[in-house]
Amino acid sequence: MSKTDLERYTEACEYPGVLDVEGVEGHLREYLRALGVKREVRQLASGWSVETSPGLRRYIDRFLAEFTKRRAALAALHALAARAARDARAARAALDALAALDALAARDALDARAALDRLAQWCIHGTWWYWGVKEVSWLAAHYIGALQMRADSVLTWSRPMYEAYLSGCWLLHWTDDTLYWARKPRVFTEEIGGRRRLHREDGPAVESDVEPLYFWHGVFVPAPVVMQPDSITVKDIIEETNTEVRRVMIERGGLEKLRAVAEVLDSVTADDSTVPFGVRDGRLLRLNLPGEPLLFVDVANSTPEPDGTRRRYLMGVHPQCRPLLGDGEYGEAQNLTVRNAVASLYGLRGEEYGPAGEA
Repeated sequence: MSKTDLERYTEACEYPGVLDVEGVEGHLREYLRALGVKREVRQLASGWSVETSPGLRRYIDRFLAEFTKRRAALAALHALAARAARDARAARAALDALAALDALAARDALDARAALDRLAQWCIHGTWWYWGVKEVSWLAAHYIGALQMRADSVLTWSRPMYEAYLSGCWLLHWTDDTLYWARKPRVFTEEIGGRRRLHREDGPAVESDVEPLYFWHGVFVPAPVVMQPDSITVKDIIEETNTEVRRVMIERGGLEKLRAVAEVLDSVTADDSTVPFGVRDGRLLRLNLPGEPLLFVDVANSTPEPDGTRRRYLMGVHPQCRPLLGDGEYGEAQNLTVRNAVASLYGLRGEEYGPAGEA
């Protein structure tokens, strides 16, 4: 029994699926004819570079010329960029590319090419004010709707796009003389509460020929956060403006490094019998970061190791020691003490956490 067009489309939505390069490019040329547009069709395969893609190089040069005109508004751009990691990448990529032009003049060709390639990657994956990128599954879905609506004019261009998608095409990027395309990426996810989010611990969560993208429990992060967490510095953490990315950076490789630079707000000695054992030999630390201070408690494990030592733990808490109640809700603020901080991790207030004379 032959499959319906909708069933074929649904199967193609499982990435990466099949890849038929000749099929993709044949269907894309048919798509261009339907639009009445002349372009060369070219795949962005692994290892591509701006320097070996003349159409992309002209595109990037025009982008940089436009960006240079807008540099008077750069402060405003940075203010906007601080709100989203991908926007921040756009600003950084453009500035790196401008620096790359100077690097070219200084014959620092490797750095220049790397910076231009990074900007091109962002332009292809991202969406900013005047360039276009089309994710092909969205365009291919028009074919299903056109069949149902019997819209012949839409079928003319949507059928070849549908077939290109089934053949393995993922996204398109237009320049003045070339239609670039990339194959479907391999995607890694985890399931949380019945929903999937991007995550991978040993590589990019999106293995794309355009640019590998790294995610940690749904948060888009720079590659070193996943692949080289030991390389994360306190300076990296302090300068990161996106709070979610900063949280992951701290989780992955920055907690221990923060001890030396954090402010001590409260401390409890190991022989203080007036507090529960889980609070003894603890410190409440604060690091003032852009946007929101980071508060974390540094305590010794109540259970000793075989050699008699006690392992230490560094745990982030709410900046106002609000008890974690579940479902993302917090209780009322408390004084900033070690006891209140530890209690808040269990959804309790300090006075509710353990008998004062616990041994």
